[in-house]
Amino acid sequence: MRWWTRYWSVPGGRIAAAVVRVALAISVLVLLDRLREMPAIDHPAQMSARVYHPVGILLMFRSPPPVVVIELARLLAYAGAVAVLLGLFARVATAVTALATLLVTAQAMRYQPSWSHDLNVVLLALIAFLGARGGDTLALDVVIRRWRGRPPP
Repeated sequence: MRWWTRYWSVPGGRIAAAVVRVALAISVLVLLDRLREMPAIDHPAQMSARVYHPVGILLMFRSPPPVVVIELARLLAYAGAVAVLLGLFARVATAVTALATLLVTAQAMRYQPSWSHDLNVVLLALIAFLGARGGDTLALDVVIRRWRGRPPP
């Protein structure tokens, strides 16, 4: 049992944070793929404005956001999730992924009769992870620090 304690309880929790970072990135990628397969993820231009009920982040838009905004958010969410997975600029990538995924998810759910609460678990975990030091180990950030001759965090 000692090996388990050493693995998860290393001072600072760096390994545990890295494992959570990887799990969150995989969860976001799965969530985005799931949203892509939903029939209601069609572009806003194809949707009727009278069934559009913005909530949360979509309240910034008076009407359905332009197609380019949603597609850019989707691209940022995928790219950010891959960066989080690899531990490349982990903190910035986590913030970008959280905002972009929130926008894409909100857009997909705004045409549904009700919000799907199973999507909230991944988003809440991602938001909670924003301040974590997930790139301190098992990450490309560490490799870059070594290459630059900087000490480990």
